[in-house]
Amino acid sequence: MKKIYLLIYLLLYTLNHNLVFSAPVSGIGSFSFDKNKDNYFLSGFQFVVRADHQNNKLPTQSKQVLYKDPDSEDDARHYTKSRSSDNCADTAEFEAGASFFDNVYIYGKAGFGRFQSELFILDEIVVGLYQSPFAVKVTDNSLFTYGGGLSIKIFEKEVKSLFKYLNTHLDFQYRRFSIDTGKFGQKDISYDADFDEIQGAVVLSGSGENTRVFFGPRVSSITGNEKLIIKKTDFLYEGRLKTSKNIGWVFGINFFENDKYSISMQKRTGDEEGVSFEAQIKF
Repeated sequence: MKKIYLLIYLLLYTLNHNLVFSAPVSGIGSFSFDKNKDNYFLSGFQFVVRADHQNNKLPTQSKQVLYKDPDSEDDARHYTKSRSSDNCADTAEFEAGASFFDNVYIYGKAGFGRFQSELFILDEIVVGLYQSPFAVKVTDNSLFTYGGGLSIKIFEKEVKSLFKYLNTHLDFQYRRFSIDTGKFGQKDISYDADFDEIQGAVVLSGSGENTRVFFGPRVSSITGNEKLIIKKTDFLYEGRLKTSKNIGWVFGINFFENDKYSISMQKRTGDEEGVSFEAQIKF
């Protein structure tokens, strides 16, 4: 039990640190330990309610654009456009899925919440303000997310030690963030974006009488498109976001009752991070 208490302490301690983007890993409590259970093709349904907090610090991305000033006799030359951003998303997420042979869990998810971003934009083509990085703050209180995934149990063993069962499963998922602040609804600023997130994780679990601790590596990436308009200066920025090789870890603790009801705390860390709390029911 000392090891379990230590993990809880570490989990709560890390919640006070800076967080960045990654998807909550699914399938933590999805697979039964009941050896007498008949593993039918369709072995059950699951429903999850989840609260998630993420901060996303996306690095600077630059591109060169060939442009000729129509008011100048100079030849066309290359100009730099770049963007970076600090983002924050708080969401309530709902997940529903079905288990097959008690080894495969297929699920869909949707959520809503609040998205805030501080964008740093540079555009050397526009004379004046935009020729050095400037900050624009945007808020969307109607953030919508959706996606789905697949969890597969690849290993399980009954042991007689601190844990009763050892388990390993894979989780692959896709999630989209749909952001739209509305047309000039906030300080003459309009911002809309679609971020696509893909993540894969390998999760190792150790389960006791009513407690499960889990840990494992994960890899994720974010791509997307965004458009920013500032009405006051008729400034327009459009770009495609691309990141890759975001590697990190997931760990946490799950408390369950009768292998049907459970609550979890989960922390993701590494190049991208996040934290979530969830409740699950199986039937």
